[in-house]
Amino acid sequence: DRVVALVIGGGGREHALCYALQRSPSCDAVFCAPGNAGISSSGNATCVPDLDVSDSSAVVAFCQKWSVGLVLIGPEAPLVAGLANDLVKAGIPTFGPSSEAAALEGSKDFMKKLCDKYGIPTAK
Repeated sequence: DRVVALVIGGGGREHALCYALQRSPSCDAVFCAPGNAGISSSGNATCVPDLDVSDSSAVVAFCQKWSVGLVLIGPEAPLVAGLANDLVKAGIPTFGPSSEAAALEGSKDFMKKLCDKYGIPTAK
């Protein structure tokens, strides 16, 4: 079966993901939210600039409406906010760490405290 994919983000990493997905024989369609002018003009994905990626319920509703079978989340902010957690809870296959795992990258204070707690060397 071919899958409809949604890529969350709008930078170069997301453009590369859209490019690869659009060429995959396993992928039927690619959406990118919010996307960017380069992604839109390249034809690698249909950009959805009005989808609020910080609103998990809006992203889940979009996925259900368009039968999205795979979501790939690039930016750290939606990951830290729990978007991957909410998509998985809704039964939507998602590539991206949970909010708990994303905190390692998203919060330098959390990471420093974790390193100190377990004696992991790190810069001050």
